[in-house]
Amino acid sequence: MVWPESSWALREARVAPGKYKCADCQGHFPIYDVCRDHIDPVVSIEAGFVDWNTYIDRLFVLKDNYQILCKGCHDVKTWLENELRQQCKLDDQPYICSDHGLENCPCPGCN
Repeated sequence: MVWPESSWALREARVAPGKYKCADCQGHFPIYDVCRDHIDPVVSIEAGFVDWNTYIDRLFVLKDNYQILCKGCHDVKTWLENELRQQCKLDDQPYICSDHGLENCPCPGCN
C-alpha cells in the first residue's frame, strides 16, 4: 500500500500521460524512473535516528513534504544526506555547503 499523500505529490508532478517532472533537474521521466522523495529526510541529518515515534511522524507526512525526483537526482540527494549524517555524527556539527544549504559539504562538487 502506498501512502496517499505521496500519491498526490506524484499526480501533481505529472506533465503528460506516463511522464513526471523531476523537482530537481526539471527533466521528464516515465514512472519507473522516478522516486517519491521526502523533502525533509525521514532520519534527520543533524539528529540521526531519534526514536520510532519520531521516525513514523517523519515518514507519514503531508504531500507538501514530498517531491518527485528522477532516480539520478534521488541517488545524489540520498548520497549527500548519508554523507552529511556521517559528518554530523563524527563532528557533532552540521556540514552544509552553499549549493546544498550546508557548510563544508563533503560532496565532490563542493570540495
